[in-house]
Amino acid sequence: MDKSKLRNKSLIIRRDLENKVVKSNIIVNKILNEKYFNNAHIIGLYYPLKDEVDIKQLIDVAIKENKVVCLPRVINDKEMCFIKISSFSELEIGSFNIYEPKYNQNNVIDKSLIELFIIPGLCFDESYNRLGYGRGYYDRYLINTKGYKIGVTFKELFFKKDTIIAGLTDIKMDKIIKD
Repeated sequence: MDKSKLRNKSLIIRRDLENKVVKSNIIVNKILNEKYFNNAHIIGLYYPLKDEVDIKQLIDVAIKENKVVCLPRVINDKEMCFIKISSFSELEIGSFNIYEPKYNQNNVIDKSLIELFIIPGLCFDESYNRLGYGRGYYDRYLINTKGYKIGVTFKELFFKKDTIIAGLTDIKMDKIIKD
């Protein structure tokens, strides 16, 4: 299935899923028990869209544990950066109607310092491939990063090996956590 069809199929599956709050809590609890989360000091997270895995609770825990929490901010039509936050009050509606950190150059975290990334996607497969929204922000950002990459998804959006046809610029995850 080509990426466009798989994207549309995944959006429908995700929109129609029930119990997303319960499923998100299961995923968050799994991450909290991950050695990669517990050992990481600087973590790249994301603020969830309406139907995405809701990790706001994970952001809260990481802040309370005095981890350096950074969220993505779109800079232009090709680039994003991760900016350190210490509370949700530091967010504003940004690109694509997504909550992003307010831009503060002093709080931009060098991507080489981020030890763990928790990454959203429309779907993932058993080959550790990720399908996003098609703009390529994460794939461009994650090139040459050392941080461990965990994709998060609902089990209904986790497909068989090589379902997602990965291109040369697509970045694979190191692990995928689902409910």
